[in-house]
Amino acid sequence: MLKKSLLITLVLTLVFSSTSFSQKEQRERRGRDAQQLNLTPDQEKQIESKRIELKERLIDLKAQLEKKELERNKLFLNENISRTELINLAKEISEIRNEIEIERVNHSIDVYELLDPNQKVMWKDMQIKRDRFKDGMKRKVIGRMDCDRHKRMKN
Repeated sequence: MLKKSLLITLVLTLVFSSTSFSQKEQRERRGRDAQQLNLTPDQEKQIESKRIELKERLIDLKAQLEKKELERNKLFLNENISRTELINLAKEISEIRNEIEIERVNHSIDVYELLDPNQKVMWKDMQIKRDRFKDGMKRKVIGRMDCDRHKRMKN
């Protein structure tokens, strides 16, 4: 029992520390981005307002997504699994994920529209660099997964 509670405490500590680290990292990145773009105080205020609005909408969408995923998990507890119900839930989950992505794209364009022509050029460059970095990270993760799968197949 003591080992179990110690393990739970350790896991929760790791989750919360990584979350706070991630949030700190995001705040620092936003600060660097604002500095690079040389935003005016008014632009910073408008962007922060839009970011908060986005965050509110994403909280609602992510809650909907989690509920649908729980519904899907409940279906697997049934003795007979319904193909139709699973497909319908999969479609609903995909729709929510699409809404989340659309919200993020709209937010990016809202920010872009607040910028002057010089800032827009810098913003585009920053987006391209960020996308390349994300693509590189995905390739690394997928490469590791393929390598792990290959190792398991050999054993």
